[in-house]
Amino acid sequence: MKITMSVVTVMMALIILVLGCAPAAPATAPPAAPAPAPAPAVGSGKAGWEAEWEKTVAAARKEGELLVYMHLASEARIPIVDAFYKKFGIKMDALTAPTPDLLTRINTEYRAGVHQVDIYIGGVSGLTTQTKPLGYISPIEPLLILPEVKDPKAWLNGKLPFFDQDGTAFAWLAISSPGIIVNTDSVKKGEITSYLDLLKPEWIEKIVMSDPTVAGNAVGGMNILVEEWGLDKTKEYLTKIVQQKTVITRDQYQSTEWVVRGKTPIGLFSQSPTVIQFAQQGAPIATPLTKEPKQMTTSNGGLAILSKPAHPNATIVFANWLLSRDGQAAVAPVFGAQSARADVPAENIPEIARAVPGQRYVFQSEERSKAQDALIPEWRKILGR
Repeated sequence: MKITMSVVTVMMALIILVLGCAPAAPATAPPAAPAPAPAPAVGSGKAGWEAEWEKTVAAARKEGELLVYMHLASEARIPIVDAFYKKFGIKMDALTAPTPDLLTRINTEYRAGVHQVDIYIGGVSGLTTQTKPLGYISPIEPLLILPEVKDPKAWLNGKLPFFDQDGTAFAWLAISSPGIIVNTDSVKKGEITSYLDLLKPEWIEKIVMSDPTVAGNAVGGMNILVEEWGLDKTKEYLTKIVQQKTVITRDQYQSTEWVVRGKTPIGLFSQSPTVIQFAQQGAPIATPLTKEPKQMTTSNGGLAILSKPAHPNATIVFANWLLSRDGQAAVAPVFGAQSARADVPAENIPEIARAVPGQRYVFQSEERSKAQDALIPEWRKILGR
């Protein structure tokens, strides 16, 4: 028995050795794994970006959600949330509030070590002067994957519209900011052609003004007047406006609503998003041509990516989608403003948010934001704050 088992053992070993050297039979071999795609030639990039995009989307779906802080009316967030979920199956939670409140929240959370928010959508001036210096936002361009987003020719100014030189704030809306708004039932066309017209006796106690000591249109608007008139004349102007018992408010909705209802028929430096919202509803408001320039701004259409997003892959997917043609076509109309993309139609944008012939404009920039923020202490002195 021992001899027989030894012979069998030797024979089995020979068989295994022979089979191990022979090619495997195709019929019985398991399916081969797909061969890795060849590396793309330098300059082509197509296979590379597609593979990266698919991998990122798959990882984002595993994360399953993201949190966005945005300056937008609460109910207006719904079509954006729905469009993103329909496209990618990723749940988007959105906390809506005015830009100053959002920036305060982000700064407070990060100081406390809370990193729950992924994306910020709102004003960029305060973002780059208040939050960026703290290191709480990241450069955006390294996270852009889609070629159509990175293509300079896709954007109105022939380059990616970064607000700052470091590329942390992407200005994806192009809005004519209303320096002055009027109730068209109370103020006749042509009655106001300059900011100086607001000093006329007939407008005493009939103006509501946004607070120029916090982030928003008023800070930029006051800076424009300084550039136009000089600091001394602008300080004198603000002093006289205050003496006319002008209502100074930080409640952006209230300031525009008062103009719409005629309680104060003139609004000074009202926030664009709220003005656009009322204009879309057919409210009797307009913005007059003025001798002084107006701002061309992104208003609340600035994008920032937090430095420690809770859902990093979903963050990348959302940012790329938002800046794509499809994303802008879905989102820009919700904001009631023209996209900064050259290939997204603007025919449905309210006239009050468009650039018009005969009006001078200055464009927002990080440098201008720094200059206007440096003037805030002057406005605080006049307002007693």
